[in-house]
Amino acid sequence: MENNNEEFVYSESEGQGTCAVKKKRSVCGLIYALYSISVVCAYLLLGFLLPEGRGWTNFWFLFITIPVAGSIADVIAKKRVSKFNYSCFVTAVYCAIGIFAGIWHPTWVVFITIPAFHYIAKFIDGED
Repeated sequence: MENNNEEFVYSESEGQGTCAVKKKRSVCGLIYALYSISVVCAYLLLGFLLPEGRGWTNFWFLFITIPVAGSIADVIAKKRVSKFNYSCFVTAVYCAIGIFAGIWHPTWVVFITIPAFHYIAKFIDGED
């Protein structure tokens, strides 16, 4: 049963459903928080340690991956592929390839895969 986009798992004893939802939220929140802190620490270390400011200019795209990590936790917790933040994932891949390989022009084509992903994800999840 779904209510407010949250999946409730009911068992024989009353109140178990809300506990399961709270546990999922807390685990997803913990993953999101730990990954966010890791990205900030990695960015600061790269910024300070790499010569000529390359860490600051080349690794800013890591911040775009933060919503992706949170959405991976949502995909696993809710068992729905459509919860994956594919748009941010594609943007991070585009920026990484552009920054490190210098291939900006043909790489923009990856953005065309976003509608295809959403269509396929809804099909996999059994939505209309």
